[in-house]
Amino acid sequence: MMRLFYAPTSPYVKKVLAVAIEAGVEDRIELVSHDTTSEDPDLRRLNPLQRIPTLECEDGRVVFDSPVICEYLDHLGNADLFPPTGDSRWRALVDQALGDGIVDACQIWRKELQRPFSMRMDTILARQQRAVVCALESLELVCRNWHRERADIGTLAVGTALDYLDLRFPQFCWRDHHPLLASWYEAFSGRASMTGTRLRTAEDGPGTFVLYQQRGRHVE
Repeated sequence: MMRLFYAPTSPYVKKVLAVAIEAGVEDRIELVSHDTTSEDPDLRRLNPLQRIPTLECEDGRVVFDSPVICEYLDHLGNADLFPPTGDSRWRALVDQALGDGIVDACQIWRKELQRPFSMRMDTILARQQRAVVCALESLELVCRNWHRERADIGTLAVGTALDYLDLRFPQFCWRDHHPLLASWYEAFSGRASMTGTRLRTAEDGPGTFVLYQQRGRHVE
């Protein structure tokens, strides 16, 4: 059994678990909860950065961070989520970078909003919002080339980012200005890898992935 160190609302963990479901290896993963505000000797021993997600493999190998874990799980399951060569590979990797970049910007944006109002920096807020908007505009153009029936690491990363955007910034209303992306996401978010990893608040515990495992790969 592999051990995945996680936090319940981590979008990077969601992406990893979505890949696990697509690759058919989700039943080989045990989730280990990690409080990101506390020292964890077990995780520190495995990952000197003590960051999540971190995967302890069945052979004792330790793999981090999320892009590396995703490629490792894809290799285990032969799901072909990472095109091996050519333009399709670079497109998928760039799409993954866009999805991960949206998440990065959202996390900085949210962290700044959590500061006292008098200490917030408008330049940081504006820059991160601009990054998200520009990334969504780019995805609005490229998503028309995506196959809704098939996932790769790029579309999984983008689906993860949009789920996280809905969780943390529901008032952002990104669908209003990106109809093609919204239409793609409506269809794509119905995949088992998306419904089985839907992000919830920390109070809901480990989220839908555990329910997905417990209910025989089905979540309402």
